[in-house]
Amino acid sequence: LIEGDSYSVKSTAILKVFKELKRMWPALYIFIIVPRVIRDLFYNIIAKNRYKVFGKRDVCMIPDKNVTSRFIE
Repeated sequence: LIEGDSYSVKSTAILKVFKELKRMWPALYIFIIVPRVIRDLFYNIIAKNRYKVFGKRDVCMIPDKNVTSRFIE
């Protein structure tokens, strides 16, 4: 996650993204108080097992203009 001249990675990046989302997601930002080493341990476990947890598609999504307009070139 790039913010101005700084960047965040792994658990810190995802928690900062959660803070900007709507509904219940910002509540997860409370985990920023957990030491980064512990947060990143859980991040790495989820990353390693993401397909088991979230599933995997057989084909890639082809984004429409609504989606592509949200990307920076």
